[in-house]
Amino acid sequence: METLIIGLAINLYTWSNADFFVQKKNNERQYTCVWVDKGWSEADPNNPAVTIFGYTKYKQQCVTERERMKTYKKQKF
Repeated sequence: METLIIGLAINLYTWSNADFFVQKKNNERQYTCVWVDKGWSEADPNNPAVTIFGYTKYKQQCVTERERMKTYKKQKF
């Protein structure tokens, strides 16, 4: 019975964050993205985010293919 209750709670939490997963997928489709540790800070209410008690730890940084290639060409090996 406890497993059912925990599973239901996790499903409700995930459902409430569905907009985050949609935005994440759209960003990854259009851009080259990486996750960056930004430290613990309050979540921006204008951006979808998966929060832990109202705080977030990571941020998705995305660049266009053109910006990525400019950076790549500037690097010397």
